[in-house]
Amino acid sequence: MGKHGVGMPEAIYLDQFGRLVRDTFGAMPYQVGSSLDTTAWRDVDVRLILSDEAYAAWGFGDPERTDWNARWVALTLAFSI
Repeated sequence: MGKHGVGMPEAIYLDQFGRLVRDTFGAMPYQVGSSLDTTAWRDVDVRLILSDEAYAAWGFGDPERTDWNARWVALTLAFSI
């Protein structure tokens, strides 16, 4: 089995990010993608699964056209930095 994970101090940053996302949305985010399997990752993918009701309450609009929703775009940009 090869080396995997994000390493340090990135693991600390990732934990802090996860807590911030959880505290903001009330749901636990999940790390997915290549950063789970290798140290040769390009970026770290994090996903959040919201209930339909929570998604609607946030006012994110049509899930097929999130790039048209200013709230979705603003939060995506802010959390992506």
